[in-house]
Amino acid sequence: MKCHSVAILAAAIYLAGCGVSNTSSSSTPSPTPPSNHTPVNANITGNWQLTATSSETAYAGEYGNYGVYLTQTGSTVSGISWPQGAFPMCILPSGLPCAFPYGVINPYLSGAIDADGNIVLNSPSYDGAAFSITGDTTNGSTLNSIYTITLVTTSPPGTFVDHGTISGYMMGILNGTYTGTVKSSVTGNSMGVTTNLSQATSPDSSGYLEVNGSANFTGSACFNSATMPTPGGLLGNMLVVGFVPTSSPTTNITLSGTLSQDTKTIVVSYLVNGGCGDDNGGGTLTLQ
Repeated sequence: MKCHSVAILAAAIYLAGCGVSNTSSSSTPSPTPPSNHTPVNANITGNWQLTATSSETAYAGEYGNYGVYLTQTGSTVSGISWPQGAFPMCILPSGLPCAFPYGVINPYLSGAIDADGNIVLNSPSYDGAAFSITGDTTNGSTLNSIYTITLVTTSPPGTFVDHGTISGYMMGILNGTYTGTVKSSVTGNSMGVTTNLSQATSPDSSGYLEVNGSANFTGSACFNSATMPTPGGLLGNMLVVGFVPTSSPTTNITLSGTLSQDTKTIVVSYLVNGGCGDDNGGGTLTLQ
């Protein structure tokens, strides 16, 4: 299936199966800082949670949540943004992807910020299309902006437009000991969880922040301590980490959660499979 051209103006992603280039096209010039300005004092480098909400009649009420790590160097801003949800993979008879407007977006963002906190971001063009977003972050920790998405299809030919607002905030740093109780959806039993988590200071090549740590459990008949053999991932307010119990190396424990903006609370779901059997449930962990 041929990927159709998309020009977008929001946080970015791609429709699975469609190639995304991370090089800019000459038809889409990179934004430049407004003249006579110096870089904004409040550096916006950090992990951001964004929500795009459509104002278009055809998509009114629809929204997409995204995580993005923005990096500011002087007046230049860049980042890689990924969606926090799945999008349908199909093409309608009109040529419009079922995932439009939020499911077909190039994840690579670049642009500029001026001394007043005004931001212009673009995504590298691919398949003949591009996008831009304009907004402001006067305090360096919240973002308010508008977006426009223009999708041009070739078979059949057509043009589809969406516009709306984007708002968001910078997340706190994930670093410390979190404790709480989770309850099994299978047995109804409760289990105590204590986990030490720390995020990397910069994202990896995919835009995610690696997370390392360990965990201890109480109330489980199968395991009590666990290590994290492979780093987990964090972007925006979404966290996924995996543990292996020291007493049962064939068991896998996955914790996925949503963090509060200050990262002091994590609403988690857990999944256990392998040697200890299958289990799942959820609860809340709090920073100590």
